[in-house]
Amino acid sequence: MKKIIALVLVLCMCFGMIVSVSAASPFAKRLNLVRLIRAMFASDDEDYGIGEVKDDALTVYVAPNGKKGADGTAKNPTTLEAARDAVREISKSGLKGVDIVLAAGEYVLSETFTLTAEDAGTKACPVRYIGEDGATVIGGVALTAKDFTSATGDAVQYFAEDVKANIVQYDLKQLGITAEDIQQDFASRHYNGVAVRLFSNGEMQTVARYPNEGEDQIIIQYGECIHEDGRERDWIDVMTVGVSDEVIERIRSWHTFEGAFISGYTDFLWRISNTYVTGVSEDKPEFYCPFPGTGTPRAGLEFYMYNIPEELDTPGEYYIDRDAILYYYPTEDFDTATLSVPIVDAIFDITDADYTTLENLIIETSARNGINAKADNITIYDCVIRGMVRSAIDIEGYNNTVSSCHIYDTGDTGTTMTGGDEATLTNGNNLFTNNYCHDFGLLSRGYSGALTLTGCGNTASHNEVFNGEHVGIHWYGTRNVLEYNYIHDVCQLVDDMGAIYGGGVNMIDCTARYNYIQNVGLPLGHHLLKLDDYIYCGTHAVYWDMYNGFNNTYGNICENIRGAGVAMGNSGHMYICDNLFISCKYTVTGICGVYHDAFFGDPARHSGVTLNGYMYNDTWKENYPEISEIITNTKDAVGNDTASWFAPVDITIKDNFSYGDRSNCDYRGVMSLNLNSERNGHFERLNPGTIVDTTADNGSLIIFNSRREGMPEIKEALETASAFVDITYEQFLEMGTDWTPVE
Repeated sequence: MKKIIALVLVLCMCFGMIVSVSAASPFAKRLNLVRLIRAMFASDDEDYGIGEVKDDALTVYVAPNGKKGADGTAKNPTTLEAARDAVREISKSGLKGVDIVLAAGEYVLSETFTLTAEDAGTKACPVRYIGEDGATVIGGVALTAKDFTSATGDAVQYFAEDVKANIVQYDLKQLGITAEDIQQDFASRHYNGVAVRLFSNGEMQTVARYPNEGEDQIIIQYGECIHEDGRERDWIDVMTVGVSDEVIERIRSWHTFEGAFISGYTDFLWRISNTYVTGVSEDKPEFYCPFPGTGTPRAGLEFYMYNIPEELDTPGEYYIDRDAILYYYPTEDFDTATLSVPIVDAIFDITDADYTTLENLIIETSARNGINAKADNITIYDCVIRGMVRSAIDIEGYNNTVSSCHIYDTGDTGTTMTGGDEATLTNGNNLFTNNYCHDFGLLSRGYSGALTLTGCGNTASHNEVFNGEHVGIHWYGTRNVLEYNYIHDVCQLVDDMGAIYGGGVNMIDCTARYNYIQNVGLPLGHHLLKLDDYIYCGTHAVYWDMYNGFNNTYGNICENIRGAGVAMGNSGHMYICDNLFISCKYTVTGICGVYHDAFFGDPARHSGVTLNGYMYNDTWKENYPEISEIITNTKDAVGNDTASWFAPVDITIKDNFSYGDRSNCDYRGVMSLNLNSERNGHFERLNPGTIVDTTADNGSLIIFNSRREGMPEIKEALETASAFVDITYEQFLEMGTDWTPVE
């Protein structure tokens, strides 16, 4: 059409040149004619006023040194913000896509890069932010050694004499961080999740602490917590922490305990305590904190203390005083290092900007999260996301994908992904796949794994997850799937936890299959395993905890697990079949009961969520008719005793194979499978290699192993893990299930 119009105009112009006389010069007329002829034979691509159009796709080029008024071509790149604003104004109806290409270099943000509904793409025309190799978007201000001065501030008087000369300082008020901001951090109950942070060459530095990293932590000698007037435990209560004489004298030597925090497992080895010191005894070896946990501090457990100026004594440590002065003990590469202080809460915020893609970007150092997204059809592909005080990605919606990303060094969970509607059983169809995730939960240490997957109908597959103190993948919700993941070297400092951990009142019809899970739990001989009065539950490969049921575990390979291959807590209607257990303490372990309080207890005890919150609607009755039966049977069995348990229902454990050396994970006192229908907390030992039929005594609980003809689930799992597991399917079929562990 453009060519036809141009031809008509050319003919008209030619005719006008012949028959008319005007004031315009012959040269101007010839120039206009040339332009029209060029337009006639040019591409049909439309001019959008920015970028370059080819084959009905628009590409806008940006660069760290781009100009705001530039036209966004490869030779004349614009800024990231200007490109977004320009694309926002154009119609995408005639385009097959919009690519905003970021040239290599650093894009340092002073505020969050925000995308809203007016920035959204469409299914026919997605909007992609694509980085050339090395394109790095930074949520913090870069500093060098030249920005620091010798330490002269008020806090210098508290530093040890032998290190004072090494300390340098930087005034954070130059970055807009006020003294009021810092004082608010000091008053927080969870300093680790909110405080200003310092990075050197992308690596998070350490807040001045005692003891130092790598040294033995402080051992609790005794503990106490008083709950007055029969109240529920909360932050009003005071927790007493007894320590050694040496430690209490160290604490008393500090000029003040105000602003000092503790971080550690003070009551159970599955729950971290991050709280602040409120007082120190003058005559007893103890100090006091607000009560943050579920139990009284337990002798033998441990913690460290941080945010203490007197403890600024190791290269790589820093301290920030109440006047917003940052004091730093430099590392050896200080003169050449790039230091940064995150100042934006999120680097990207994508709200209602559907059909947006972030691709091949390095996204680093944020004061909170790397990417916040609440939209549909978002794709985060081939990105490096690192150095976040909280999470790399927090994404919610439908049909979102996080793929082929390298995610590491996060203070909290690596990625949180949720979507779908559990009440109507509508799938979210979100996918977390082919990602490489490690070193997560560095600050907010409890339940901060590589991934938290929630909602309904979402999947995590083909990811590698490793090097985590606590959980590997934490999930709950309905109809979610974990498959083909390689999870290893997690749960390194906890008990009663799993590499894959499902803890939630509403965890129904979820499936863990074809995962390879390796090296889970505290190492044999660790001093925390020697506590006389601590009942160990073990650290497990797959752990179904906290009232969930109707879930499936099959085709998994679990190797060198300090607890069980599969553990159940308070479960019913479970299917655990066709798994291979190599050097696991137990095949299956757990309480295997249904906790009455999950159905009828005080909703406040479970954050307002109980199983009957939506499970009586027609959709759930049609899809899970057994649930109403469980609820009815539970109430009939235990009445109104909210602390009661009753026998498991329809738990099938079959066709699981075990072999290997279990002596390397011989946790003393690990709980085994409860086969007792009485509600008295009794546990019986079970050899998982034997055939057991306990139907008569335990309702419909069935446990057996069989050598059936062929096991395609195991074959597929072995082939998937062939690079890690030194056993073939043919060798596996030759193995028996009755064996004696090597002592």
